[in-house]
Amino acid sequence: MNRIYTYFTILPLVFMPAALRAQEFRTVKSSNLWNDGRNVNGLRADSLTVSFAELYGGGEGGDYRNTYEAKSLWKAGARAETITHFDRISMVGAFSFEHTDYRKMCGSMSTRPGYYPVDFLEFTPGRKTRQTYTVYGGITADVADCWRIGGLLDFKSSNYTKRKDLRHTDYVLDITVAPSFLWHRGDWAAGASYIFSKNSETIVAEELGIISGSYYAFLDKGLRYGVYDVWYNSGLHLKGGLPTRENYNGLAVQAGWRDVFAEVEYGRRSGKTGEKQNIFYKFSGDEVSVKAGYRLRASDISHYFRAGYSFRTMENRENILEDHTENGVTTTVSYGSNSLRNRERHSLFAGWDVTRELFRFGLRAEWDKDKDVVSELYPYVETSDKNLFRFIIDFYLPIRRFAIGLNGTFRRGWVEESERTVSDEVSAESVPYRLMDYYNIENEYITTPSFCGKLSLRYTFRNNVYIEGEVAPSVSLKKVKYIAGTDRTAGAIRIGYTF
Repeated sequence: MNRIYTYFTILPLVFMPAALRAQEFRTVKSSNLWNDGRNVNGLRADSLTVSFAELYGGGEGGDYRNTYEAKSLWKAGARAETITHFDRISMVGAFSFEHTDYRKMCGSMSTRPGYYPVDFLEFTPGRKTRQTYTVYGGITADVADCWRIGGLLDFKSSNYTKRKDLRHTDYVLDITVAPSFLWHRGDWAAGASYIFSKNSETIVAEELGIISGSYYAFLDKGLRYGVYDVWYNSGLHLKGGLPTRENYNGLAVQAGWRDVFAEVEYGRRSGKTGEKQNIFYKFSGDEVSVKAGYRLRASDISHYFRAGYSFRTMENRENILEDHTENGVTTTVSYGSNSLRNRERHSLFAGWDVTRELFRFGLRAEWDKDKDVVSELYPYVETSDKNLFRFIIDFYLPIRRFAIGLNGTFRRGWVEESERTVSDEVSAESVPYRLMDYYNIENEYITTPSFCGKLSLRYTFRNNVYIEGEVAPSVSLKKVKYIAGTDRTAGAIRIGYTF
């Protein structure tokens, strides 16, 4: 133990410049445990001001990928972030733009596959593009000797387009607001935040080319059970565009004492797929999360211990709808709904980081458990239990004007499935359809042990302008049966300014 302590004490002293010109943004932000929570007023628990702006570009390619990923891609973008402190006010802000060009891509039409309870797939590999815009900002102010108030705003928009039949466009709009207050006295602090979030996604499909046949699409109702048909068939609901919207209302409470921080949050989600009278699916669920952190100061070295747990449920119900036309007026009548899908997700993490000025070393373990129960066609019920474990090591070492970053992630998963029927009256002709080719690839991608490494090298000029390059290979640690390959490589270059 003494050798480890000596190592972390001496190593930064040997390689670090005598006078640091600018702090690294990530290190400064993570040094304040209140930044892990929802309460923006926790910004004033620290007093370091730091900002950066950068341009970047990169690419990625290889066959070790999930069904919704491209064979290759390139991207370019710009981003900036800041944490600024004044006498009685502190502010945090960020903005970014990114353009991504995907090649030989098909599968999910959604910008975030798997997030919503239903998904749509197409099967003609082609080029897709995405433009993503984000704006994030928060402000906190001292309004009395022991009181602070503030608020956060997080906005994201993206356009996701495929220009080869079957063509589709996905419009995404997300916004989150979180007003908060904080009471503090001496070493104690306590606060609360209200969180409102609204996200939406609208998928519009169309066919413009001249072809001899028709393109097919798949409506995934869960675990790759669903409807496979010509894309404009009424059972898929794609023609004319299909919106999905979700609202989240939550309350978080925080407490801090010296170098200890804790937060508990409860929220309720509800959403729907469809519009006006044609609401095809309604979904809702609850979410509970707990996180805590502790900072241990030893001379000029800081150790950070973090842990968290979250539990989330979701039930998706399919409405039974029928159109009635009378005197030339068509109305949609609802005859109730069926429970289509129930999901439970447990997430747990624990991590340790040690920092000294710009030097950083960290270990983190994560575990996700998903239980998914789908009944796409009565009386069949399919249950899937998925467990995914990740272990992450992170290392960042300044050497004069250079800085080396190393990151490695080991991942391993397990999947257990079971089938049952809730009635003995089962017909062989009524077996639910399942997209097995895609499901086998996705299960293999989760369960196959894999390793992703990342190596970065940064050089900082005298005026705090930096240039950085990185390479990130991923490799499967065993042979694969359904996935096309066992490796994938990503790379990027960045030019930025820290101030």
